[in-house]
Amino acid sequence: MAAPSDKLADPNFLAFVARGLNDEKHERRSEGLSFDPPNPSQRHAAILDSLAFLLVSQLEKQIIAVGVVVIEDPDPAKVETQIIVAENKTPLDASIQKQQPPVAGKRDSPPHLRPHIVYGTGSPVERELVDLEIALITYSWPKLKQRMMKNKRHLNFIDVVADVYGVLAQERIDLDSEGRDLLDTLQKSSASERDLLQEMTAAAREAAEALQRTPTRLNAVELRTNLQVLLIGRNTLQKHTSLVDVWDQYTRHRLLQKGAQVRKKPDVLRWLSKVSSIREHYLHIAQIPISPTLSGLLLRGVKVIVLKNPPPVRKFSLDRDELENILVSAGCEFIAKDKSEKSIEKFLDKLVVAHGKKVTDGKLDVSITVPVHCECLLLVHLHQQPAVPYIGVSKLSCGFCRMYFAAYREVTRVEFYARGSHGQTGPWTLPVLGDATLSLEIRQKSSQSTAASGEVAQEDENPLDLVRQERENVRAEKFRSADRVETSFV
Repeated sequence: MAAPSDKLADPNFLAFVARGLNDEKHERRSEGLSFDPPNPSQRHAAILDSLAFLLVSQLEKQIIAVGVVVIEDPDPAKVETQIIVAENKTPLDASIQKQQPPVAGKRDSPPHLRPHIVYGTGSPVERELVDLEIALITYSWPKLKQRMMKNKRHLNFIDVVADVYGVLAQERIDLDSEGRDLLDTLQKSSASERDLLQEMTAAAREAAEALQRTPTRLNAVELRTNLQVLLIGRNTLQKHTSLVDVWDQYTRHRLLQKGAQVRKKPDVLRWLSKVSSIREHYLHIAQIPISPTLSGLLLRGVKVIVLKNPPPVRKFSLDRDELENILVSAGCEFIAKDKSEKSIEKFLDKLVVAHGKKVTDGKLDVSITVPVHCECLLLVHLHQQPAVPYIGVSKLSCGFCRMYFAAYREVTRVEFYARGSHGQTGPWTLPVLGDATLSLEIRQKSSQSTAASGEVAQEDENPLDLVRQERENVRAEKFRSADRVETSFV
């Protein structure tokens, strides 16, 4: 058995033990601990984070990281921009490597991006941007369906709006006094807010119906339009926090009165944000062709590289006495203050739950497949390359990745950043740099840390008016399609 001092110098082992430090009540939805990228990288950061988010298509446990390398060479044929993509576990869709960003090599970009481009209208560049958004919606179809319909949240929204427009609150004999008071507040919303809610209800219903169908181009166009309505509604509602708070309270009260189990507090803004997030992230990457700096990267030619990430199998063994020695040596305050049997056993129990294993003959033996997290894998790949000093990630990074980035910056003096961290831990493997000396220094720093514990231009046109126009166009096209199908059977 390795001595505690040896294991304290092994970040992989410390990552295994640190699973017991996770806060069970932690809210993963929080913005987390910022990596504070420097100002010059802010625009790159938003675009790369959005690109990583848009590459997610799996329903569960898929995290993607994206980086950019800019190759300069006296020979114009060798000048290129490389988009490097990494993923934690699931093999990425092979079609990603075949994708080329829109408007590459084009110079007729509009001076600014309109909030909403009606399908089938606009300049050639704008049409290509709309085609890109439709392709992204089609690619993300299963994930969009999950975000829209999980736990029937779309029906909760539709039902609450129906109540707002329904019988006056004080006449609702099926509600208790608290429910009537909450509904009365919602029914006293302004006329403009009520009109928007009605449009949002129609959009939510039509979006849910579209997601039940095959992701054809026409269905994707219809979904795009309705997602825009929901995004506009989200942006409006988030300015009225008191109204949103009452909305969530009424939703919960309504569900409880119907006998439903409510494990989490309803959060209409979070649901709307999740549903419309693809639209918001698309608007970030749509800034590329209209940016003098970023569009220049595309004019040179683009190559997409997907990194392989075969996860190694690691084995760990730990008994109760060794665990106590390690935690005390690592300076864990709650153990140092209270070395009671109960506190050690409680920590060991949390490790058992975290790793899904049992203690046998006094030992916890674990054999797990542990990937290098995609942002760290990408950081190692980009080391000493002419890269944009920011890595986009589809989700907040874990606490270990945050420590590794900090150790990398301290050892290499290279200011590389990522989006931020939720502070929690998970299965984790230490990345290895090609430079053995630097790799050892970063390993030591990581051990010490672990042990210590785009703007969218505003138009005179109302984007909601544009969406209304597009919805009518889509409905007309659906009727024409239905007529063509009927005629074909005559």
